[in-house]
Amino acid sequence: MLERTIGWRGYPPKFRMNNDTELISVTLADWAEHHGIAMEFIKPGTPTQDCYVERFNRAYRDKILNMYVFRNLTEARQRTES
Repeated sequence: MLERTIGWRGYPPKFRMNNDTELISVTLADWAEHHGIAMEFIKPGTPTQDCYVERFNRAYRDKILNMYVFRNLTEARQRTES
């Protein structure tokens, strides 16, 4: 998914993210380093530094995840793309 997004938008200079466990990944860190992308983490306990992502997560949950019942991940991906 990252490669597809980067094909459309280009490589960012950095990833800015919170310290949640879903974003702590050696694979992601290695991939970012290989492509010259810095990883920047927000300060713990400061969700306002992550407001764009939090807004996206809320909108995605309201418009996609709460509106449909998915039988599998493929259906969720197809609905997201459409």
